[in-house]
Amino acid sequence: MVDFLRTALGAVALIFGGGAAQAADPLSAHEGRMIVDIRTPGEWRQTGVVDGAVLLTFFDERGRYDAAAFVASLDSALAGRDSREVTLICRTGSRTGQVKGYLQGLGYDVDHVEGGIMRALRAGVRTAPPAL
Repeated sequence: MVDFLRTALGAVALIFGGGAAQAADPLSAHEGRMIVDIRTPGEWRQTGVVDGAVLLTFFDERGRYDAAAFVASLDSALAGRDSREVTLICRTGSRTGQVKGYLQGLGYDVDHVEGGIMRALRAGVRTAPPAL
């Protein structure tokens, strides 16, 4: 009976976002990769940024973007690195999901933080004010 209750409670926690699955640091799976925060400066100021993240806005506050300028800035940030491995982060993971496919089509090795900075904050990841 005890095993049944543990299993049932574990399933409920996973379904409703509790337990160890949510508490895990969503950035730990991306160690060694360049983290690129594609949010806007206002969003960076609101939540802070992950230590060491490269700050490159993709979509502006109105949803507009300049893909060529973003790629040029990304290439500049990657200069001197042995790979084109990047992990994208945004507020909830929605924008990075879109940008990920675009960059993969250009030959980048791209991943993104599912749940974005909001999930990272809930997991206890510390942020710092952006250096703008």
